[in-house]
Amino acid sequence: MEDFKIKGISINNIGVFENFNLEFKPKKNEDKAEIHIITGENGSGKSTLLMLLAGMLNPLQSNPTLISRFRFKDEKSNYKILFFNNEHIKYYNNNGNLLNDSMPYYLQKYFQYVNYSPNVEPIDFVTFAYSGYRKVEGSTINGINEIRNSPFENILSFSNSVNPQLLLQWIANMKAYEALAFMKHDREKSVKYKTTLKTIEKAISEIIDKNVRFDLGENPFSVSMIIDEQSLTFDNLPDGLKSVISWIADLLMRMDRIKWKDDLGVFDRSFILFLDEIEVHLHPAWQRKVLPIIQKLFKNAQIFISTHSPFVVGSVDDAWIYKLKFDGKKSEISEEILLSQDGNSVLTILNEVFGIESMYGIEIEKKFKDFYSLRTEIIRNKENQKLILEFVDLAHYLSDQSDEIKNIISMEVRQLKNHFGINLEFKNEAVN
Repeated sequence: MEDFKIKGISINNIGVFENFNLEFKPKKNEDKAEIHIITGENGSGKSTLLMLLAGMLNPLQSNPTLISRFRFKDEKSNYKILFFNNEHIKYYNNNGNLLNDSMPYYLQKYFQYVNYSPNVEPIDFVTFAYSGYRKVEGSTINGINEIRNSPFENILSFSNSVNPQLLLQWIANMKAYEALAFMKHDREKSVKYKTTLKTIEKAISEIIDKNVRFDLGENPFSVSMIIDEQSLTFDNLPDGLKSVISWIADLLMRMDRIKWKDDLGVFDRSFILFLDEIEVHLHPAWQRKVLPIIQKLFKNAQIFISTHSPFVVGSVDDAWIYKLKFDGKKSEISEEILLSQDGNSVLTILNEVFGIESMYGIEIEKKFKDFYSLRTEIIRNKENQKLILEFVDLAHYLSDQSDEIKNIISMEVRQLKNHFGINLEFKNEAVN
């Protein structure tokens, strides 16, 4: 179902949300994925919002988590998800059980398929959920084994969606199938298996800016990674790389194993992807590369992501940014919904999106506040020598912190001299 999209959500009396309504804006660029970025301080409900959305088609598995963690407070607690064609799902708490009062037919069919009869009949849309906290670890592989697990197993469970042993087994199988097809001179199959893994390798290579490929070892039978010609087991990989490999490889593995209604290419398919704090474990340089790659790879996907990272927020163009504000009692969405621009600096994003105006450490910010307060007092009372001496001492202290701060102090001193006729004497000529 190419048009399967979430249009909005309303949440009543759940956790930090009382009467909360949010409509998700459509994408601006048809050649890029539709991305919705959810930000906000700790406790503002980012994860709650994301997991309520992800739990829309898997309430039976999500019941205990949703009821306990997200605090369905009473019989009035409910949430409703609106879809592209104005149909909806509404869930409410009934004595500890999460029930729905309606579900569109096509979603009922999908729910039955995913939970009870996977791979029986083809489907045309799917949903995924991943957390940056989950990462693949090394695991024993005993030869080529057919994978019998359902490709939908834990597909909407952020913490359990990645099965490390299953993922490594699939990679081993694909490498072996590629070699067997090549030996049998079946070029079409060989290229198909190779291309699937190459896609994962290319995406990861672009994120970490190194050449990456999977390698199948013979004795013992194992999967490792070759990074710039250095072979590393999965246990020896940095946590950030494990995290990236985990959800990107798992996503493509599931899409490869799902029985689809048509032969549309993986990168042309429509699906919904939920990502919770994927920046965890990632260096800022890697944080800046993940979303742009996913945005271009899956142009028909709808992606919802929660994040604390200004590097993630500022990494893409044309993503919608929703800022949650918590007033101590309830959370609301900021009235201004921003459209991301990768031309904005990190300082701009920190200010406009995260509400952080500070440029330096907390102690230095306090000193700057005192500095400007003294500056104002000196302008008002040019003859107060005590204020001037205090101002000079503070100016010296700040100037010693860095060349950047020294330049700021020098500018302020020159302005006091040139505009207000206040001539300050400094021992440190670089400041004067």
